[in-house]
Parts: sequence; C-alpha cells; structure tokens
Amino acid sequence: MLAAPAAPVITPNSSTTLTSSHTSVTLTSSTANQYRWSTNASTRSISVSTQGIYRVSITGTNGCTATSAPVAVIANGCTPPPVPVVTASGPTILNPGQTVTLTSTVANGYLWSTGATTRSIVVTTAGSYTVRAYRAGYCFATSLPLTVGVISARLRNQEAEIETAEVKIYPNPTSGFINIDYTSTFSETKNIPILISDLSGRIRIEKTIDLEPGYNKIAVDLDALSAGIYFCLVGNENERRIFKVVVE
Repeated sequence: MLAAPAAPVITPNSSTTLTSSHTSVTLTSSTANQYRWSTNASTRSISVSTQGIYRVSITGTNGCTATSAPVAVIANGCTPPPVPVVTASGPTILNPGQTVTLTSTVANGYLWSTGATTRSIVVTTAGSYTVRAYRAGYCFATSLPLTVGVISARLRNQEAEIETAEVKIYPNPTSGFINIDYTSTFSETKNIPILISDLSGRIRIEKTIDLEPGYNKIAVDLDALSAGIYFCLVGNENERRIFKVVVE
C-alpha cells in the first residue's frame, strides 16, 4: 500500500475578506508534485477575486493524493456555505452508451460545470465535473472535481479486431512500470509504437521500438504517471492490441 502525502496547507498572502479596496487574494499550496484546485486550476498558486470555499488536492511523487482543509474567502458580507460533495451512482469509467448520475449534497441552489441547475446530472461523456452549492444570492462554494472517463468505441473496436500478435502486460495494477511480452507473427517489426493515454485521450507516454520476429520483452517506465486508469496501445496497423492499465 502506497502512503498518501501529507495534506497540503493553503497559505493566503493577505486577508481572505475582500473589500472594495482589497479585491483579491493569492492562495498558495505547500509544495507537491502536482496540484488540482477546486477551481480546476493546476498551478501551485491561484488568485481569487470572488467569495467561495477553496481547496487543493496534491499528488505526491508516488502518485497518491491528499486534499487540504477548506479556506473560505468572504466578500460583500457573504460567508460561503459548506463545500458540496459529488457522489456517483456507479462506476465513473463508462463504456459507450453507458451513463452515470452525479449528485450533489443538499443546498439551496446548484450550478454544475455543465450549466445544469438541478441537484443531480446524468453524464455520458468524459470530463471533470464540479458543482456550486448556493446559500443565498451569489453566496456559493464549489466542490472538488470528479472525473468521468469513457472508453471510446474506436478503441473497443480496435481491441476486438486485432488478434494477430500475442501480447501480455504485467504487473497490472502497477506502481511504476509495466513489462510487455510481445510475440510477433510478422517478420518485419520495425518502429512499433507504444502509446499510453489517459481517460481523456491525451497521450502521456509515446515511444517506438524495433522488435525481433517472435518473442520480445519490453519494459516501460511509468514514473511520470499519477495514480489512475490509462490505456496502453501496442503495435502497428498489422498487429495491434489495447489494454487498460491501472497505476496505483
């Protein structure tokens, strides 16, 4: 079991009560490998000019995460409500055609990152979803993001169609590397691509290798990836396989 990093601490550079002469405050997280604020910002510091409750989640070098205590920024006499929590009705990794319902904790009003104003929303597409919970007027707090991933139909079709190469990936789940056992049925196996993408489809690792006909073993370093679910594509147009890889 990998250990989570210490919870980050948010430090404001000035008063967190905004006025007509003090219109913004900078919030800075303690040092970490990666940052994700409740605003979806990914920098160590953010500049805040509106009331609300702000938190930051950090990722340590081992891929584990931790979340800070909330910091309230007050403006126009508005004290934000409690931070809403988003829960999912089921798995947040969807196959094509599947849905998941995201529901906020109870509040006087809601505004999702999709523009919806209901307590619950039905999600069919990949993305990072947040909700604002309102107390009165413009007095609100924003949830931490919840990420939904969708395995594209194209990837699923490719996985079903390409069986010429015998490919195995292990260990899976993994914490820092994978081994690929690749047995090719073709005599020409030059410039074979290995692509690893995240749930949004963004390529995170890309390399090409030259293989020998028959059995090959390839090691791939995953230290640059944070904990999560990824897809690994191995092979070219002649023989290609796709795997789901879990990084802990």
